[in-house]
Amino acid sequence: MNLSVQFRLMVLGLLSVTAHAYAGPSFDFSFFRFRTGTTDFSMPSTVRDIASIDAPQNPTTVLQDTILGNNFSRTQLDVAWSGYSGAFNSAINQHIEDIDFLTTYRIDLDFHADIDLLLNVEIDMNYSTPVGQSARVAAGFSVRNDSQIEVLINSDFRGGNGFSEPAAGNFALHEQIYLANGSDYEINVSTNGESLSVSSFGRPIDITGFVNFSIQPVPEPGSASLICVVAMGLVGRRPRRR
Repeated sequence: MNLSVQFRLMVLGLLSVTAHAYAGPSFDFSFFRFRTGTTDFSMPSTVRDIASIDAPQNPTTVLQDTILGNNFSRTQLDVAWSGYSGAFNSAINQHIEDIDFLTTYRIDLDFHADIDLLLNVEIDMNYSTPVGQSARVAAGFSVRNDSQIEVLINSDFRGGNGFSEPAAGNFALHEQIYLANGSDYEINVSTNGESLSVSSFGRPIDITGFVNFSIQPVPEPGSASLICVVAMGLVGRRPRRR
């Protein structure tokens, strides 16, 4: 086992111990939805293939797979939580070949925090669209504090000629957000691709990547100090020479 893996496992173990100290309070989701969809606007009547999970079971590991012809939106969900510690991971794959199609993925998560929490966000998505053609992609991540009507983070991304943006690129977000106790919070994530009817395609729209975020209690001072000591000890160790 290398030093990096050993460090992660030890720190995660310490955080788990800290989380057990908060065995009383736990997530009470007032709204919790994962939705993946593929929509065809080219027909006289709009055609949709939608996969939606409201109030998912704990844990949930499922593939949401929506397909219309050669166009699809697929999301692999891996979700689990215990008390006020949880991991909410989504692997995204969207593909459009035909004109007037829309692919979507969305997370809506509302809850009340009875203790101070840390939200860690990691998003990394690549996209490609037809050069010079009317296509567009968009992604967003936001956290709102309802108690203070405050947006803690609102990160939006747009790409493709339909938005006068580059035909290909990357959307990445790495953030840690403090969530104070006593407030209601809304977490919203969205990703979509869209082919516009004003032009024809030279190649398809593709969006691939992941949206991962985790929530955990703020470590107690003693636990935080212990983590620092462990980290310093691991950094000070030299790997054995073979």
